[in-house]
Amino acid sequence: MPQASKGELTRNKILRDTNEFFNKNGINSTITEIGQQTGLGKSKITNYFPKKEILFKAILEEYNEKAQHLFLQYHQGDIQFSFSWYVSYISKVMDLMYEYRAVINFSLVEDNNFEVNKHIRESYLKNKKVIHQRIEFMVNQGLIDSSLLDQSEFNVFVLQYYSVASFWINIFQRVESERSYFESKPDYLKAILACFNPYLTKKGKEEKSKAVEEFFAQEEA
Repeated sequence: MPQASKGELTRNKILRDTNEFFNKNGINSTITEIGQQTGLGKSKITNYFPKKEILFKAILEEYNEKAQHLFLQYHQGDIQFSFSWYVSYISKVMDLMYEYRAVINFSLVEDNNFEVNKHIRESYLKNKKVIHQRIEFMVNQGLIDSSLLDQSEFNVFVLQYYSVASFWINIFQRVESERSYFESKPDYLKAILACFNPYLTKKGKEEKSKAVEEFFAQEEA
């Protein structure tokens, strides 16, 4: 792998430090304020990102790149679906979302940015296809009742699942002021998985329960 140039290292540091700043202080500060409080300086930031909107978009794109890398990491070769695999994947996605929580939260509620809205729509359509494929795996393995593949049932399920899996980070930021992320995480992860509950077979219920129990036992170890 080629070594990163000085310019690339500086750009990456700006994105990293600004993302951390947004997570702690929100996204309403000016570039001047960001530069002063991070020690980066306004001129260094604007040399790479002339406008705050460009800086914000670059951080969101960095998150998307990491999310795509994580997806490919968990979907290499022939997937042998199991709830253990799924719980691990969801956990990693949640950790990444928490790392970029400020920009994700803003992108979820911002309705005047064409590029952000376009990204959300494209992400939804892509995820809808992926979720359908996962459910087909689960049905074939006897974990999920085939009724979920009915178009009307599936459409309702996807809306529920996508809402919980996407907006949990916004809810966490607004209501979990007394608990840390890692204290709250089990509840949100279980809430995402609970979308499958009405469709689980006996085998599915047993495997999901075992996977969740084993995962959090490992997390606490």
